[in-house]
Amino acid sequence: MRKKVGIIHLGNKAFLSDPCYGHTCWCNTFIDTIEGQYRVYVTRSKDEFGMITNLVAIHEDYYKRNFKLPKNDCENIWCGVDSGTCGIFDYEYFRSTRGDNDVDDDWYHENVIGMGLYNITDDKGVISCSGFGDGTYPVFAEYNKDKQAYAIRICFRG
Repeated sequence: MRKKVGIIHLGNKAFLSDPCYGHTCWCNTFIDTIEGQYRVYVTRSKDEFGMITNLVAIHEDYYKRNFKLPKNDCENIWCGVDSGTCGIFDYEYFRSTRGDNDVDDDWYHENVIGMGLYNITDDKGVISCSGFGDGTYPVFAEYNKDKQAYAIRICFRG
């Protein structure tokens, strides 16, 4: 089941990261993106637990033309996770809010601790509780002819 959770704005680059550390940590991956508004969705497992299986951001213009989740045969990159949370963030926003900070800063306490299963941070990022730490998740992205992503999916399971 797919559920819309909000809209974020990404510039020309996105961070895919666990927000528990700063922007220079091992767990960060970044990709070039089309600047603009992105619709954010989560999908859940169909079992009795309803765990989040995917966190998806799709550019508004692409969504209007042909909504599809990036498939497993799209480009596969990885996103690191340590704290059990992971997200998609505007590159400059992540750098300015996270800097070299870790979980002891105000931003983390306001946006992550006690958030439930997901949270939009300002209008520049989305975080989901993956439930697992210390590892990596596959990320699937679809790109335009200029190699800018217009659809991003972090796959937590399945």
